[in-house]
Amino acid sequence: MMNERWYEDVESRILTLVRHRMQRALDGKVSKTIKFTTDGESDAAPYFPTCYVHGLQPAETGGDLDGRTINAIIETIEVQAYSRDRQECALIMNEAVYQMKQLRFEATAMANVTTTNNVSQGVARFRRVIGAGDTDIVGEDN
Repeated sequence: MMNERWYEDVESRILTLVRHRMQRALDGKVSKTIKFTTDGESDAAPYFPTCYVHGLQPAETGGDLDGRTINAIIETIEVQAYSRDRQECALIMNEAVYQMKQLRFEATAMANVTTTNNVSQGVARFRRVIGAGDTDIVGEDN
């Protein structure tokens, strides 16, 4: 039986997939282990490099006549990377773009890297429709 509340876990599943794939791809290519997070409100001391992956407010799509379940959502994911090194930040952002494309997301805002006060920040946004039966993101156990 399908989990009717499958959409609650989409952001955490995307973070898990992106984190594992990026760690594997960037192993030995960055200064130290990348901190991955979905928490934008951390009181912890700054850590570099950090990759912040979070979902923006999704919207329902693909409704049916019954209207009792969410069949699909339009998911928007923002990826931000922070590093003390501009090239490292760009490397992280380029890998994020690649990994999001592997998950079939459309890049709605390509990676842009800026530097302020010796901290480089990269930002990109991605969007795609995710359905209740999407085995790439939702999994087969739903």
